[in-house]
Amino acid sequence: MLKRCVLLALLGIAFAPLAAAAQGRPIGLAERKGGRDHALELELDFSSITIDPPLAAAEVTYTTLLPKLYGSFGLTETLELEAQLTTIYAGYSPEGAEGDSTFELANPYVALFYAKRTDRSVARIGGGVALPVLDAEGYGMAPFQGAATRGLMDMWLYVPEALSFVIPVQLQVRATTLVLGVDAALALTINTGEGDLEDDDDVEVPLQAGALAGAALGDVTLGLRLQVATLLTADGDNTQVSALPFVQADLDGGGFIHGGVLVNLDEPLGVLGDDNLFEVWAVRVGGGTRF
Repeated sequence: MLKRCVLLALLGIAFAPLAAAAQGRPIGLAERKGGRDHALELELDFSSITIDPPLAAAEVTYTTLLPKLYGSFGLTETLELEAQLTTIYAGYSPEGAEGDSTFELANPYVALFYAKRTDRSVARIGGGVALPVLDAEGYGMAPFQGAATRGLMDMWLYVPEALSFVIPVQLQVRATTLVLGVDAALALTINTGEGDLEDDDDVEVPLQAGALAGAALGDVTLGLRLQVATLLTADGDNTQVSALPFVQADLDGGGFIHGGVLVNLDEPLGVLGDDNLFEVWAVRVGGGTRF
């Protein structure tokens, strides 16, 4: 189903006028100490893409905003419940013509993790589900713009009329000032709509992985996250590599803030290569509190 959405979006740009809850915050070591403590976070991604002729009949600007609310709740010493609510503002403005825009609720996501935490490490494995809430009617570019702004990470949030089951894993360690982390997620996305999709489009299998390295300088951490997302069941180039340089600060009283720039690197959405139809990069800011 996502393959069909991506294909339609690419064709639309060519002949007419584009990243688990655990991956929202770059560093998660201080997010929870283990046990019955909790965290809330608000995050925002912004991207703006301009398509010029001859790829479009006239210059067109695509704008995307992704406000997201995360919640992490300690149920026991080893069980953690996470929830994510994402919204999508997507619009396009063709030069000399009237544009269009929409504000949509993406697929809500909830996951239960088994976690082992210390002051210097965290290891988590869980199971999650994304509910089929996103509607593709109206301005149909919204799902694709949302996924592109995140580097195709967490695809299950942006697939219209799809129920997804996700298995996320995460490991982070800190040694003196060095912070290292890896994470991955495998999903099964099932079409729940009543469209005329072919049988091989009814189920998709997204796979994603990421790695980060950072330097913790007191309460401030500087780092770089590299990530890759792909759709195992789709034909063609559905693999996207992206990078996120970031800075994060832990505040007094349990608060934290972070910011970064996500840059898609290779085809189909990246800044490198000669065959990209367009280049997508996004500004990301966020903050929250632990309690």
